[in-house]
Amino acid sequence: NDWQIDEWLEKDDRLYGSVHIAAQDRDAAIREIERVGSHPKMVQVLLPIDDIMWGDPFFHPFFEAAEKHHLMIGMHHNEPPVYYGKWPRYFIEWHTLIPTAHMKQVANMIFNGVFDKFPNLGLMMIEGGFTWVPHIMWKMNQQYRDLRHEVPWLKRKPSDIFKEQIRVTTQPAEELTKQEFTSLIEQMGSDEILCFSTDYPHWDYDSPTRALPNMDPE
Repeated sequence: NDWQIDEWLEKDDRLYGSVHIAAQDRDAAIREIERVGSHPKMVQVLLPIDDIMWGDPFFHPFFEAAEKHHLMIGMHHNEPPVYYGKWPRYFIEWHTLIPTAHMKQVANMIFNGVFDKFPNLGLMMIEGGFTWVPHIMWKMNQQYRDLRHEVPWLKRKPSDIFKEQIRVTTQPAEELTKQEFTSLIEQMGSDEILCFSTDYPHWDYDSPTRALPNMDPE
């Protein structure tokens, strides 16, 4: 984090940083958030998506520290990015299933009450695409109607929590028509959930001029 601040953030006004932590040591991670989280160009705490389900109350002190310093939580998958799983046989399978790892974390954090406990906390799901968002909203809402007695701390519909406190990046974007893209936004019930990303310079990055359909200016 010190290297990031010294060599990048304080040398280029365009750049903002993520607080990197050793997630295996909760107390040390919290101390690191407290140490550098107030830097004006640190904007999020970066957590991996691997074999940890972050909604577990054991990790809530992470979110308390992040909220205190007005930092978002950013999540990006590690390898392999599938909880309970191992490497699949083929890259095509792994790349297809990346969104499932993001869906698991979102549901885990919502149903474990992270966002009711920390109402000013934001979550950014990075590099998991976005076409899965309407489905997980509908599914969580349906389960909440049937099983809300199991999570009495949840005071809002999961879809409302998603719209208010969770954002997702567009990469990797499927090849959508304008009509399909517009329909997805309507199904999400908000045009503020998506944040554009490219994943450049990885070989499978999304072109900023071709990743999303052209939209007529209004």
